[in-house]
Amino acid sequence: MTCEAFDRWLDAGRPAMTDARAHATSCSRCARSLAAAIAVDEALALPAAAATSPSFTDEVMRRARAARAAVPASASLAWWVKVWTEPVAVAACVLIALVAWRGPELAALGMAAASRLTGWSNGALQLLDSVNVLRALTSPLVIVGWAPAVCWASWWLFQWSERFVARRMVPTR
Repeated sequence: MTCEAFDRWLDAGRPAMTDARAHATSCSRCARSLAAAIAVDEALALPAAAATSPSFTDEVMRRARAARAAVPASASLAWWVKVWTEPVAVAACVLIALVAWRGPELAALGMAAASRLTGWSNGALQLLDSVNVLRALTSPLVIVGWAPAVCWASWWLFQWSERFVARRMVPTR
């Protein structure tokens, strides 16, 4: 008898079969499976647990009402009220108000910042071209040297983002 056939014999409810019991005496895996099946059958044959007290349901319902009363009032607010307590929604509304109030000035500020950033990036590209930094950073030895630091940093970023998201999760009812 094989172990697979023994498993099928167990699943069939252990009908009388001497080959299966003989296999269980010679195979430790099947012996453990047979012992576990017998233990489950014995546990199911035990009398039911003691009956609960007559006030069990009332006690559970009292605790449920107490837990519901402990929920802060903000949890029962309408969705459109909750939206205004979200920082992202408030920031979006402030940004819309700023654009509506001072749109042309903000556009001019953005253009000035973009031109300044373009100048800085052109200077950085010229510096990189003159020093050949990109070729040095892409050499195999440098990549092998930086790989452990990049792996560690990515693992740290993953753990940080996991904790950040876990803090923001709100239990639902």
